[in-house]
Amino acid sequence: MQRILEEACYDFASRWIPDILNKSNWTCSEAVELSTWRKVLPPALSPNAIVPVKKYSLEDALADAVRIRNSAVHR
Repeated sequence: MQRILEEACYDFASRWIPDILNKSNWTCSEAVELSTWRKVLPPALSPNAIVPVKKYSLEDALADAVRIRNSAVHR
C-alpha cells in the first residue's frame, strides 16, 4: 500500500508540478517519502488541481498516507 501511495503521488506530481520534481532531482517514486509529499504538494498545486471529496481535503489524504507509511515502518 505504501508503494502504491508513493507511486500515485509521484505520478500526480509529474503531471502538475514537474518543475519541482526536476529541481529536487526526484526521478522516481522511491526518491520521495510520503511525509515529503505532505509538505510539498498542497502549496505547490494550483487550485484546480484537486477537487476535494466532501470535506476530505488533500491535506487530510496526505496525513492519512503518512500514518499508513508510519504503521508499515514502525510495526
